Amino acid sequence: MSDTPIVPPVPPPPAPSPLDVAMAEQLAALTAAVTGLQQVAAKPAPAPAPPAPTPAAPVPDPLLEEFRQQQIENRNERRIACVRQMGYSGLLDDQQLLRLIPEADPRTPEGRAAFDNWRTANVRQFSAPGVTPESIVAGLTPAVDDAAVKSGSLFKTSDLVGSLFGTKRGK
Repeated sequence: MSDTPIVPPVPPPPAPSPLDVAMAEQLAALTAAVTGLQQVAAKPAPAPAPPAPTPAAPVPDPLLEEFRQQQIENRNERRIACVRQMGYSGLLDDQQLLRLIPEADPRTPEGRAAFDNWRTANVRQFSAPGVTPESIVAGLTPAVDDAAVKSGSLFKTSDLVGSLFGTKRGK
């Protein structure tokens, strides 16, 4: 026998499977993509674009400003009129009163509620509205003009009241 050791034969490497081939192709594609990204990253960044010019301040239109001022004056007149109609009897003039009353439109329900709340909070500055002949007539006129009331016994042709209102028919 010889002194050389016996080495078992090495089996040949196995044939690559289709899965190994597909993975190798994906690895090659990823390596190429990373190399491309590294080349792009190595390029200097483009110079920043110059800043956009800031728009010039709008030129005020005198007609528009006059219109806005007129709107403010009209709104303030409505606010003052509302407070005066509510019976304001305080000692403040209109300019002082404008600083205290709500910044609301009294024509809207929300604005009217704001004015009512302000009046409730300042009740000592208000007096009760007086009774005038015009307010009495305004309250009675709808009742007199109502056809249902005229057809009642008060306005029958035989009554004295009917003759006063011209509903009595001659016999």
